[in-house]
Amino acid sequence: MGPSASRELGIERTERYGLFELHDDPLPALALDAVPYSVDIVAIHGITGDAYQTWTHEETNKLWLRDFVPTALPGARVFTFGYPADIFQSLDTGHFEGYARQLLNQLDSNRTGTQTTRPIIFVCYSMGGIVVKKALVIACLDHSDYGEIHKAVKGIMFMATPHRGSGLAQFPDILAKITRLATKISGNSLRTDLLRNLGSDAKVLSEISTDFRNQYNGVEIATFYEQQLVQTSYGISTLIVEEESAKMDTPKERLYPMPGCDHMSICKFSSEESQNYKLIRGVLRKWADAERNVDVAKQTVGDQNCLRSLAFPEMSYRRIEADRAHKGTCEWVLTHKNYNTWLQKSHGLLWIKGKPGSGKSTILAYLYKAHLEHRVQANDIVLCFFFHARGSSLQRTKIGMFRSLLYQLYSSSAIVRPSIRSIFEDYSNNFGSIRASWEWHLDELKRLFNDAMIATSKLHRVTIFVDALDEAGAEAAHELAVYFHGLDTLVDAEGSMAKLCISCRQYPVITKDTQYDIWVDRENHGDINLYSKDRFILSISNGLASLLSENELEGLQQDIVRRASGIFQWAKFAVGVVIDRSEEGDSFSTIQQQLTQVPVQLNELYGHILKNLVGSRRWSKILALMQLVAFSTRPLSSTELLHGMACIAPSVFGPQELIVTREDPERTKLRAKALFNSLSGALVEVKAREYFGSDGTVVQFIHESVRQYLLSEGLSLLSKNSEDYSSDNLMGRSHADLATSCIRYLKQKDIIIPRKYLHKLSMDLEAYRDQHPDLRARLATPFIA
Repeated sequence: MGPSASRELGIERTERYGLFELHDDPLPALALDAVPYSVDIVAIHGITGDAYQTWTHEETNKLWLRDFVPTALPGARVFTFGYPADIFQSLDTGHFEGYARQLLNQLDSNRTGTQTTRPIIFVCYSMGGIVVKKALVIACLDHSDYGEIHKAVKGIMFMATPHRGSGLAQFPDILAKITRLATKISGNSLRTDLLRNLGSDAKVLSEISTDFRNQYNGVEIATFYEQQLVQTSYGISTLIVEEESAKMDTPKERLYPMPGCDHMSICKFSSEESQNYKLIRGVLRKWADAERNVDVAKQTVGDQNCLRSLAFPEMSYRRIEADRAHKGTCEWVLTHKNYNTWLQKSHGLLWIKGKPGSGKSTILAYLYKAHLEHRVQANDIVLCFFFHARGSSLQRTKIGMFRSLLYQLYSSSAIVRPSIRSIFEDYSNNFGSIRASWEWHLDELKRLFNDAMIATSKLHRVTIFVDALDEAGAEAAHELAVYFHGLDTLVDAEGSMAKLCISCRQYPVITKDTQYDIWVDRENHGDINLYSKDRFILSISNGLASLLSENELEGLQQDIVRRASGIFQWAKFAVGVVIDRSEEGDSFSTIQQQLTQVPVQLNELYGHILKNLVGSRRWSKILALMQLVAFSTRPLSSTELLHGMACIAPSVFGPQELIVTREDPERTKLRAKALFNSLSGALVEVKAREYFGSDGTVVQFIHESVRQYLLSEGLSLLSKNSEDYSSDNLMGRSHADLATSCIRYLKQKDIIIPRKYLHKLSMDLEAYRDQHPDLRARLATPFIA
């Protein structure tokens, strides 16, 4: 086919031979339901064929490899290989090994850098399958030159390719039928020298099939064979390549009969709706999907080292804690108008807002889990980070957020790995081991994440969930709000597919007016009602609230929902009050009266607990507990906290009140849990965690609002019985007390101290503190050996 014929197909080209890419843009604009792929599809025509005409439907002029495949497999590169296989006019020798090496060399030159690892899918028509098989046998044997191609082969489609003789026809006869059919169609005279070679070399061609079968026994193969008879030049109607001849008989071969297709039409499709084209498309997608997932799963040693540099043990702790929605609650958010509008967009920012304690984190964890379980496509990427002001430094800082998000993105998207790993390896080579010699810096992490997000979201749908911006601190929260708005704008400008869902309080975080927001405390009344009802039903079944009638419990339930005003934290406390009072035999009217005395505002509620439920006589002990939980630079374990309390307030706790010699460790943990619950009025909880401390527990406030209450007014209340504290020096005094507790602990006889520190510990404690004003900051965390 000459240049004029090419122009009729909408193709401008001056060369017939080589490897040609069939579309200019390897990543066309992606529809919301499109799946991006990172594969190379290579088509090889048969004898008398052409790199373009072979695959083009005569009536519709559609070249399916160019017109259909890029839409079906966005991101895939599609090539067609042209070689001098015109057996009637060509002066070439028809040497199959020569054609095979041309194909390998062209492929090698078009796959450079990171492209060398892209999976390859071959699409072969008729004798083009012989060329591919020979090429791959060469690639397997000549590993130094073509090893990357050999490793990259994912699957091969054979369309009417003869691999051997059948019971009714020997291989030379099949080859002769193919050439005679080509003679009839072209109207040219038969090139007898090549025809003679094809006949005499049938044994050699059979050996190519055998060699291929031995070398590529595990590769995916799809065999498409003709069903329609065709009339040859002698007027005989026949199948050119019968099913027996078309089969490779390998373990991973799958056979596809092509109804209505003869030997010439089997590789041409009129439209994307063609049933036979849909068969082809289905196989391509299946292979590309499987290989893309394998790409993500493959991790080199370098990948694993880079991931370890980003990871930290507490990354998922807060999300796991937040993912505890009461059965049947949170479901309303999936039908919320703003949520569903946001869900249908290719980008956008959804804000989850609400009062403290309204359940924003639980809603966000619920949405995150729903996205994981109901992704539109298996390769959609879902990232999350849950800020945790009561957690470790990395749980409440921007550095921790970017490290966690980059870790998840690196694990999920192979395309971002080279650039991130390159930075990691440069730093490691120049400065040594991570942690010991260098750390990731915020600006570097932010830049890497932005670049990775843009690159990934052009290929995959990415959804990011970030919880509790306000728990990063007022200044950081405001900066993050600005950052995420900017990221959304950048994604939109790049035409990428990335959505963000952020939760925060309205204050101190000031967010721009957005099209998509959900106020949890305005929407969760049904959840509070369901939670209260289920708790009461459970208490009745356990015999705890059986003294109250069903109508009385329903009335109390309605009172709780009304007075909670969307604050789930308040409702949980109120439900507990009802159940506890019912257990003690209080009447309905008494319980109702007690509910009206429970303050509605959380700060007032926490003060009510400390004043009325715990009592001022225990405030000195409570102060020691609260100081350690509030001001330690990381969460403490139960054992650490017992030692810390004994050291921070030795005059308050009696001998062995906290530390019991030779006590069973499990009993110590149970005793500590009961003590902390009793002292704090259940404002402090013990969680099972393997990372913090040696006993597998971590002690923290039940909600961030408790810590904020203590800082604003709670510690002042607890210190009223002590002359050493005033409102002016409360925080400074607390830090000094923690520092003092560290030194008291280290001075104990059974603690081994390095010799170089002994002379410092022998000093007068107050004198040492005077000489080292930074001690409070540096030793704010008790060290437990």
